[in-house]
Amino acid sequence: MNNQDIKADNGKPRVTLVPLQIIRDIARVREFGLQKYKEKESWKSVEPERYRDALLRHCMLYIENPFGLDEESGLPHLWHLACNVAFLCELQKGQYESPNKKADDDIVTNKPKPVAEVDIKLPKSVIIDTYITKENK
Repeated sequence: MNNQDIKADNGKPRVTLVPLQIIRDIARVREFGLQKYKEKESWKSVEPERYRDALLRHCMLYIENPFGLDEESGLPHLWHLACNVAFLCELQKGQYESPNKKADDDIVTNKPKPVAEVDIKLPKSVIIDTYITKENK
């Protein structure tokens, strides 16, 4: 039964679809991080680029050896990779385009804007040089 009058959850994420193992894996990495850094929320003050770097390092190590363990923590590289993705998802939440955007919006469909809509101011000399160059070919 899917009665929205009883429980209005239409359009909300169905979090029970998320495999639980990834939550367990991220929790283990977070426990290691808490022992190392002592502050539960310190990860929020790290620049996203550093998480991207760590993500890529663990991804490369995972690709080289899918069952490899991180030297420092002894935990799988895949778990560290997942934790870095989780940090980035959290740090970047709310910075994405609205899911309510129209289907014909340029960002949603990745269509380039028509030339007429692009407002580029070039010096006349650049325009003339470009025109002359094209004419002489």
